[in-house]
Amino acid sequence: MPIKICPECNAEHGPRKLKCACGHDFFAKKSTATTDRFSVQPAEIRRDDAGRIVFPVHTPAGACPVKLSDLTYEGVQRWGGAVVTAGAKIGVEYTPDAVRYWLREFVDINAPLFNELKPACQELVA
Repeated sequence: MPIKICPECNAEHGPRKLKCACGHDFFAKKSTATTDRFSVQPAEIRRDDAGRIVFPVHTPAGACPVKLSDLTYEGVQRWGGAVVTAGAKIGVEYTPDAVRYWLREFVDINAPLFNELKPACQELVA
């Protein structure tokens, strides 16, 4: 039968023993923290004027909060700005990717018009 030997007191234990009588924990997590240049840095938490945490949204869920009625380049810019403003009211930062995602609700993604209006989503007018 295999045995474990406690590194603290040299006592012998069976393979299922989790903790020695001296207090040594055989399955305690050993620190593997590193301070090298590849360590992950926590993201900065941004807050709005009301103190709410602001979450950037790249791919939204649900229906667009603002309806698009003007299918011109300038109309899409104004609509995109209104979408971003509507999101800011609820603590959400809609990115240009989210605005472009919602553009698909109003224009067929395979239509040439969609490709013409897509750049307008990057140049939003508030």
